[in-house]
Amino acid sequence: MCVNALACPAVRVPAPAQEVQTWTTYLATLSRAPSANEIVPTTPELRFEFDVGRAPSGPLAVGDSVLVASTSDKKIAVLRRESGMLVWRRRLKGPGAGGPLFAGDRLFAASGDRDGAVHAYELESGKRLWARRIGPVVGPLGAFGATVYAATASGLVVALDSARGDIIWQRRFPQPLRSGVTVLGPHVLVSSDDSLYLVSRRTGERAAATRTAGSVIRPPAVVDQLLVTASPDGIVEAFELPTLESRWRRMVESPMFGSPSIARDTVFVTTMDGALWRIPIDAPWAATMQDIGIPMRATPAPVAGGVLVATVNGEILMLDGASDVPRWRLEADAALEDPPLVSDGTILLIDGTGTVRAWGPTRTEEGGT
Repeated sequence: MCVNALACPAVRVPAPAQEVQTWTTYLATLSRAPSANEIVPTTPELRFEFDVGRAPSGPLAVGDSVLVASTSDKKIAVLRRESGMLVWRRRLKGPGAGGPLFAGDRLFAASGDRDGAVHAYELESGKRLWARRIGPVVGPLGAFGATVYAATASGLVVALDSARGDIIWQRRFPQPLRSGVTVLGPHVLVSSDDSLYLVSRRTGERAAATRTAGSVIRPPAVVDQLLVTASPDGIVEAFELPTLESRWRRMVESPMFGSPSIARDTVFVTTMDGALWRIPIDAPWAATMQDIGIPMRATPAPVAGGVLVATVNGEILMLDGASDVPRWRLEADAALEDPPLVSDGTILLIDGTGTVRAWGPTRTEEGGT
């Protein structure tokens, strides 16, 4: 296997006609903890790396056989998950906004400039199927069934037919929207600087709204009927669904620029002063703080036996909670804005330079398991 894909022959590999695995929301799950049950390697070993472009516009989307990345320099790329070999790469008309999504034989991406649009591609060939201009898209897209949802910095929420890109409905809000869209069963959630809004997934009709103590710039985490937000104002808030009534509020006294993640009845957040917080859902007053000492902007990634955190100095740390000293650390080339993902024991990441890396168990460890 060629570890450094930049030095490998320029050979492209075929893509599947469709993926069984879907990726229809930010980090694939509403809990924002897609790797919670994954066992990470004891001693991770680099398997491959591939330079997609410049800074990523969001985290990787991980399928059964492919990885999908979009970047701020107007690129979207599909790689083979096992090898990192390029399947296809296309150029968006504007800088990427949020991470890509895919379902079945379709892949969706968005651009965030003044002429921002939602784009649909054929997964197998990379053929662009349609593009719908709606304005500067913010945060991740959301998808449900045959509909793709997007929010814009100008306050517009749009539902698009995934087959043709036709507008099904659109709703205008008076404030700029921030955290993209989150599809919650019969509703779609969006946020402004000081409010959360819940609208009907089918019609866009407003269903509930509430003021927030802090601004919400990243997608919230959801488990059962509880929605949790994290704010650059240093506030973690929990709300009941579908009423958006406040349940509790917890100050962590440092800005948070990633989403919260929820696993094992605990909310995990990371802060810019270098702390990992564990907040019990039913006892937020019993929260504990682990001082890492390195600023973090990425969403924490709970795994079996611990938590992976990504730092602004380009490291992934494996924390098991027993000690402030990481069990191990991995190095990337630039600041990490998005969390690592773990799939079948392989750690996957796109760093601030747009380089995709995969680490797996050592050959000895792999043979032993």
